Amino acid sequence: NVELTPEPWIMAWCISFIPALIGLQSLPKNRSNLLYMFAFGIIVTGVGPLMYGSTFVILEVLQNMSEGIVPATQDWRVLPIKMAVVAFIIQLHAITVYYSSKLIGAWGSKGEKGS
Repeated sequence: NVELTPEPWIMAWCISFIPALIGLQSLPKNRSNLLYMFAFGIIVTGVGPLMYGSTFVILEVLQNMSEGIVPATQDWRVLPIKMAVVAFIIQLHAITVYYSSKLIGAWGSKGEKGS
């Protein structure tokens, strides 16, 4: 019977729902200051823990491969799936930060006349 406990970086990543809520609050009235908070919060609480966690997972895989051992637990089968999910979520966060910066630029130029 294997008991699964979440890793600390996963628990830290779960806090990234708070900046997501802040980002949702910024949309109805084009409040760019809240969108700045969203982008910064996603980088700190979303991308940061995921990057830390992905390096931890990759180092674990490389160590197991270099030693030529298969861990006694079934966790080694989960590692490729975990790496794919982390990569997908990092891409998702990167896209949200990119488009939030585009929105900040668009909302900041509101009212300016182009040439």
